[in-house]
Amino acid sequence: MVGGKNEIFLPWEKLNGSNSPLFDLPEQAKIVASLCHPNWGACKPAARKFHARNCQQVCGQDMEAPVDFVLFWAPEENGTVKGGTATAVFLAREMKIPTFNLREEETRERWLDLVTQYEHRQKRLWRSLFAIFYSRNNS
Repeated sequence: MVGGKNEIFLPWEKLNGSNSPLFDLPEQAKIVASLCHPNWGACKPAARKFHARNCQQVCGQDMEAPVDFVLFWAPEENGTVKGGTATAVFLAREMKIPTFNLREEETRERWLDLVTQYEHRQKRLWRSLFAIFYSRNNS
């Protein structure tokens, strides 16, 4: 995240050795996940926690702060995402949050262009700031 705070949501404490403190799943995340998943009744408790965590990735820790967009990499057929990412993408699309599948070459190229443009703007900004600082201190 550029200039912001990253949040790593976990379905339970210490998943894969992570020290993220964001492992408490609010009831609202579990309810939303149950509404998004096409076969919630078949999900085991661990899978339900992963799906609830995916809802937090879209809506924030307290489910009250949605993201501006969702970047993901997953197989997709006719607009339906396959795999564990499907819950987050489904929720984002239901909420009219833009989603971008980086598995698609055209989408990857567009994002690479945006990142490259951003890097160039940052370099120009730093050069300008340095020039201003240098000229003020050497006059």
